Amino acid sequence: MPRKRFPRDPDAPKRPTRPFLFYMKEVAKSVKVEMTSTVGTGSGVPRECARRWAAMGSEEKEKYHEMFREDDKRYQMALKDYKPSAEYMEKKRLAKLYNTSVNDECSATVPQMVKSYFDFVAGSWAGVTESLPGLDPDQVQQEIWRRWCEGEPGGSGGQNKQGWDGNQNVVKKKNKKRNRKKKIDSDNPRAPRPAFQLFLATIKEELVKQLPDLAYRDMVSNVAAKWKVMTEQQKEPFFELERAEKKKYETEIREKLKSEKEEVKASNENLNGEVSSNTTMTMEGMAKENNYVKESPSDSRLSFASSEGDSSDIEHCKEALETV
Repeated sequence: MPRKRFPRDPDAPKRPTRPFLFYMKEVAKSVKVEMTSTVGTGSGVPRECARRWAAMGSEEKEKYHEMFREDDKRYQMALKDYKPSAEYMEKKRLAKLYNTSVNDECSATVPQMVKSYFDFVAGSWAGVTESLPGLDPDQVQQEIWRRWCEGEPGGSGGQNKQGWDGNQNVVKKKNKKRNRKKKIDSDNPRAPRPAFQLFLATIKEELVKQLPDLAYRDMVSNVAAKWKVMTEQQKEPFFELERAEKKKYETEIREKLKSEKEEVKASNENLNGEVSSNTTMTMEGMAKENNYVKESPSDSRLSFASSEGDSSDIEHCKEALETV
């Protein structure tokens, strides 16, 4: 954000000089000569003066504070007779207008509302004149204003839309962070706790009883400090509990994996049984179809033989008629 600047009146009385500046004016030359002879350079005089000023006592500084009070009296007397010029007041007013923060409600919302309205006028003027050709420019503007107020697309009806304020400015809404907690499977074995966590769980109840107002974070820090000063012999029972929990966890994990494998195997067996039964039924159906095909040629031969017998009888009848 650019720095705000305001004009200065050259006729205004000079402000009182601070005590440190009086001291610096008095010793700056000697400090520069001293630094040039010792360090070899005269740069850094203000820093050296500030260091010496900080090391001075209040009695030594009183002289310069008295000079400041005298100068302040002079400033107050001159300020009573001071009257700013009209030219300076105008410059001050313009500078204040220029330096107005963009977050100010007057400068941030109203100009945007005016811009939105004139954009709406520019976009809807041609449509209004085509739909209502008998209107003069003033009436067209009144019609556009009516549509703006009644809330046509792009008009002030957008006030009630989500994300807009009453002056047609986009209102940014803060995004709500969702705290998505991971679902913990209750069937999973509990992970083994380290020795320090077991030690904390052991003395936690006693600390809560003795110090009920103690915050959890402070309690953990105190327990951690005590854990650091404990000997290995004192920590050994908790390391033993840690090994026991780790062994129990590994056993439960193996049992769970074994049970999952058995469930998968059982489901595969059921699936294979269904497939085999379906295959058997399919094969039986195919066998029946094959038997039907095998029987059909014999029937056709019988029908063909019967047809041959009938034709021989017809020939004998023809021969008998010819003899007669």
